[in-house]
Amino acid sequence: MAISVGLNSAVRALLAQQQAMDAVSHNIANVNTPGYSRQRIHLGAVAPAGSSGVGQGVNVEGVERVRDQFIDFQIRTQSHSAGDYQARADSLSLVELAFGEPSDNGLRAVLGQFFNAWRDLSNAPEQSAARSAVVQAGETVAFVAQRLSKSMTDIRADANTRLEASVGEINELAKQVASLNQRIIEVRATGDPASDLTDQRDLALDRLAQLTDLRTMEHDDGHVDVFVGGRALVQGVKTNEIALTINPANQNFYDVEWASDGVAVPIQSGEVGGLLHQRDTDLPARQNDLNALISQIITDVNAAHAAGYAQDG
Repeated sequence: MAISVGLNSAVRALLAQQQAMDAVSHNIANVNTPGYSRQRIHLGAVAPAGSSGVGQGVNVEGVERVRDQFIDFQIRTQSHSAGDYQARADSLSLVELAFGEPSDNGLRAVLGQFFNAWRDLSNAPEQSAARSAVVQAGETVAFVAQRLSKSMTDIRADANTRLEASVGEINELAKQVASLNQRIIEVRATGDPASDLTDQRDLALDRLAQLTDLRTMEHDDGHVDVFVGGRALVQGVKTNEIALTINPANQNFYDVEWASDGVAVPIQSGEVGGLLHQRDTDLPARQNDLNALISQIITDVNAAHAAGYAQDG
């Protein structure tokens, strides 16, 4: 009897250590796998049988996925902001390229040339060359202003196009999370922790967090619900698709809505939030600033012209 107990204990120990070595090998093999979380084996003593008081060796009690949910929450929260700022930075870099400052043909330069032409004309109003220079400089200012305004309109259109791609990716990731939810529920029902499947799902959630502000809720059976703007994007194994609807009142740009009922999705951050902010707020504000500047120049020039006198007196 004692020999049998000893042999069984030795076999259990070998099997447990083999599983521990398998976990180590799995960790090493996936050291460069995106989203992989280290796995750790938990061992536990086997209780003694009968009244002998002697234990029966060791068993594997479970496999732990080494992952900190609090850190995940913090990373995803910061990912919302990072995605937002990156989308804005991409659009603003195009604005910077359009303005091309400092340069010889930028707005600042042509405005300088315009005012210099007026100064030269004030010093020699009788010279036709000076008058022609003012007209030409004014036409150049108008051309550059129109070019810049069109560039910002084009950048808004580019943001709208990128919005289509980003929302499409959100829907695909939502389907991926729902599919992984189904598989995780099935695997965990067998007693397996489904660690690798959960890693894949977390990787999808990390990317979703870059695209939009979201909130997640994990349930006892292992599935995760994903909420955007207070409504479920993923609920168990089902998804609520986001749709893009053309808005004629906003230059035929897209509105972001829930496909099920057409209610607007209030996305405030992430790449989608940044694109919406650039398209509908930042870039129109810059266009308005440009228009206000040109309008003020026109007003001032017209006032100066009205206060002057003709060449013949």
